[in-house]
Amino acid sequence: MPDSKADQILKSAEEFYVNQDYDSALSVILKAKSDLDPGLFHYNLGSIYLKMEQLGPARFHLEKAKNFGFSYPMLWKNLKYIKAQPQVLDPTKSKNFQEFFVGKVIDTPMFFVGLFGLICTIFILLSFRKKWIEIKAAVAGVILLALLPLAGSYIIKNGYQYAIALKPIRVYEGPSKIYPDYGEIAEGSRVLINNLQDDWYFIISPSSQSGWVEKTDLGFY
Repeated sequence: MPDSKADQILKSAEEFYVNQDYDSALSVILKAKSDLDPGLFHYNLGSIYLKMEQLGPARFHLEKAKNFGFSYPMLWKNLKYIKAQPQVLDPTKSKNFQEFFVGKVIDTPMFFVGLFGLICTIFILLSFRKKWIEIKAAVAGVILLALLPLAGSYIIKNGYQYAIALKPIRVYEGPSKIYPDYGEIAEGSRVLINNLQDDWYFIISPSSQSGWVEKTDLGFY
């Protein structure tokens, strides 16, 4: 990085990280939040929390890094590792097609969706130029179809609320601990939610764990 201060911070954290002093590495990164790019900040936090075997905070910060546009092979590898844990729930593991599809769309960065639509549009325009397609109305229709993935991705990502279980969380029949306990959701799981009521959210996915959970147990990204 061109920022020498950021370089010094990362080098210091790396020394603690390599020596398996994860608490000290975490402290260095947390204190340097204002000096680091947001994506880099959350990536480092996520990676350290993963070494500390705290899957909830690890996944939350790795997902935040991804949302800030940070892309690095270890980011994807770490996220894949967390999702692969048998106790970790995720819409992409669901046998319900709607839940699976929404999970996949949320996982796909808007950049790649937009790139796909752009490639389709360019191909269509080249086809028109070479007179493979001669009807302008048809070309406009196909271009519209090519842009649908981008629009669909935007609608889904803004139409659903999703969060990470920061720790093992209990699920209840109603928005209070006085209601029957439906069981536990493992930390690091991703849930789709709605219906906020008195600091409680209702889980709609995974449907097998539908119920109410406390807002403070969730990390939104």
